Order: sequence, then structure tokens, then C-alpha cells
Amino acid sequence: MKMTKDVAQLMSGLRGDHRNMVMPLDLLDAEIARLGASGEPDYDFVRDIMLYVIEYPDAVHHPKENFVYRHLKSLRPEIHTDLERIETDHQYIEESGLKLRNSIEAISMGADLNRDELIEKFHHYSEQLREHMYWEETKLFSVADELQHFGDWSEVVLKNNEISDPLFGSRVERKYGRVLARIQKRVVWEKQNYRV
Repeated sequence: MKMTKDVAQLMSGLRGDHRNMVMPLDLLDAEIARLGASGEPDYDFVRDIMLYVIEYPDAVHHPKENFVYRHLKSLRPEIHTDLERIETDHQYIEESGLKLRNSIEAISMGADLNRDELIEKFHHYSEQLREHMYWEETKLFSVADELQHFGDWSEVVLKNNEISDPLFGSRVERKYGRVLARIQKRVVWEKQNYRV
């Protein structure tokens, strides 16, 4: 019974990561919208967001999901065709994020990049990541919920020990202070402007 509770906590943590990821993505979209409106985004801030995405969702969250997927496939090999895209999606998202981060680094060092192309790449990245999270919630996570009572999940739970989220965890890393401050400011603004 305890293992089922551990699996439920693991899946709850993965869902929480998704909810958290939407906030920096919204801020990223707003900065890129400034670029589209012929303004200048805060490139340092965009770089901070992309660094977070690479450091936590790509390096910690996605490998956890990959491990859950492999375990589900071992329990029910027939689900492979429904879920096989997960690892490919993660690799594509990670590569796209690194390229965008490198583009932002190049701009901050004085490179002149095609503005429209950069906007398009950021929009595609954000849409791809949002669509991917939705797909995981409806496919991967629902299968994990169904199968959490079957098989031995102890290795999955053990290998997915918590590495603290550097932005939303119990201790925010200093380099993400500006991102957190903007998220908090946005949350306060949304609460103040919400009307029933």
C-alpha cells in the first residue's frame, strides 16, 4: 500500500512540474511578443527562463517521465505504440531549447539574428512544449494512474528521488530570483484583476 502512495506522490510531483512550467512559459511568450511588436525584450530575462528550462524540466523532469514510460512499457508492452513518442519529444524539446538559449546568448554578445525567424522559433517551442505537456497529462499520466497498483514500482520511485526544483522548490537558487519575482508579480496582478 505504501508503494501506491509513493507512486501517487511521484505522479503528483510530475503534474506539479507541469503547472509550474506554464508560468515561466507565459513570461517567455510575453517577452517574445515584445520582440514581435518591434520592441526589445529583456534578453537577460529570456536567457534566465531558458536556463531554468534546460536545468530542471529538460535535465530532471523529462528523465523522470522517460523512466515512468519505460516501466509502463514493461508492465504493458502493448501501450508502446500509444506512448512511444515521449522520449523523441523530450529529445526534440531539449535540442530546441538549447538552440534558443544559444541564440539568446549570441544576441547578448552582439550577434545580429533574424528577428522574424527567432520569433517563429520561440512560438513553435512554446506551443510544442505546451502541447507535449497536455499530451502527457492525457496519455502517459493517465496510464500511470491506471497501472500504479500493478507490478513493482520500487525502482521507479527510488530512481525518481526528489531533486529540488531550483525555481519552485523549497529553496530558490539566486540565479532565478528575477524569474520568481516576475512570476509573483504576475500572480498578484492576476488576482487583483480577476473579476467574478
